[in-house]
Amino acid sequence: MSTTRLLVNFSKYTTLETDRLVLKPLSINDLDDYHEYSGDEETLKYDYLPHKTLKESEEGLVTWYLSAPLGKYGLFLKSSGKLIGNINFRPETNEKVFIGYTLNKKFWKRGYATEALQKLISLSFNQSNIKQILAKVHSEDRASIALLIKLGFSLVNIESNVKHYRGYTFDELTYEKRKDN
Repeated sequence: MSTTRLLVNFSKYTTLETDRLVLKPLSINDLDDYHEYSGDEETLKYDYLPHKTLKESEEGLVTWYLSAPLGKYGLFLKSSGKLIGNINFRPETNEKVFIGYTLNKKFWKRGYATEALQKLISLSFNQSNIKQILAKVHSEDRASIALLIKLGFSLVNIESNVKHYRGYTFDELTYEKRKDN
């Protein structure tokens, strides 16, 4: 099933706000803040390989965010305009999306990821036909697991021996939140 209708619907929501955050598309002007976390080993421990140079971050920003921005939001502090992370959803069908997020480690444990996810979940369930939101998580990423459970997600699948970019294998957990829950 085509996800075009879902993307058209979400194109109306280019900027979202929470109490402390503005969720909006990234631009090349965000490169320094983006590199601050996309080049950090600890921030990306369970995600992609950190960018070693500003040029790598620039290429990642352009390739991943600027070339196809729909459903991808930077997390900007309202107080300063600083980019502190990103959140995105990838439509699987018009009723099912995968979400993902990255938050600069300097801003962990302050509720920003909770705030951003709550906003995107609310938008997904209230302004579209989305009925199911899924998130894939590294089995050792305790903070993300706790966050998803706190927001009402349930474990629905464990895929064992998944090959990580870094060369090791791990269990990948899939969590789900349904509109009717």
